[in-house]
Amino acid sequence: MTKEAQSKTKYPLNQIYAYLYYKFKEKDFDFNEISKFIPIDRSVPSRLTNNGYVISFYDVIDYRKKRYRLVSPEDEAFASGFLTELKNNLNITKFEDISIDTLYYEVLRNLKEKLKYLIGGIHAFNYYVPTIIGNRYNLMIFKEDLDKFYPIIAKINVVPLIVIDNRIINQKNLKTYPNRINVVLDCSLTENYYNSALLHDELPILSPEYLILDFLIKERDLYYILA
Repeated sequence: MTKEAQSKTKYPLNQIYAYLYYKFKEKDFDFNEISKFIPIDRSVPSRLTNNGYVISFYDVIDYRKKRYRLVSPEDEAFASGFLTELKNNLNITKFEDISIDTLYYEVLRNLKEKLKYLIGGIHAFNYYVPTIIGNRYNLMIFKEDLDKFYPIIAKINVVPLIVIDNRIINQKNLKTYPNRINVVLDCSLTENYYNSALLHDELPILSPEYLILDFLIKERDLYYILA
């Protein structure tokens, strides 16, 4: 292993991310492939994931193995720029200055002018028939916008759960994060769904008729996971 690679372990996460992007770009990889370039412990991929630099998912061949894909520098810059602007708008220096529920609401309220999304799942049902939904929320997004949403959600200390084609690709043990909001990024948003949106508390919510249709399309067990 070169001295250059060895020195990378002394760098902060953003510099490790930059080095990995230079090596892998859009290619996915596993821990063993990373460790060929950087002598790291197994906590580093998780730290990169939790800070929004990397999206993790299960290997389609061996579900026991995790693979990783880097968010592009453009999408990472979009997320960081948005969150910096949000701090300025809220007149705070760090996100810990406000409650996580308020922060999540402000993220969604400010984000709706920049990216398309809807609140769906049981979370949307709650707006029409108030119930107790716990600390998990559902955002319906376009699949091509996943890499913009993911780093924003991860960087505000919210646990993102990703659903693509009605399949959870990065199931986490949510009991590990009992005090954190869990947000499902459901990549099933369509233009018809989006155009049906109703505003509640300044946030776009899936309309009742499409909410019922969405419930019928998705497997029941998955839909309740999206609560």
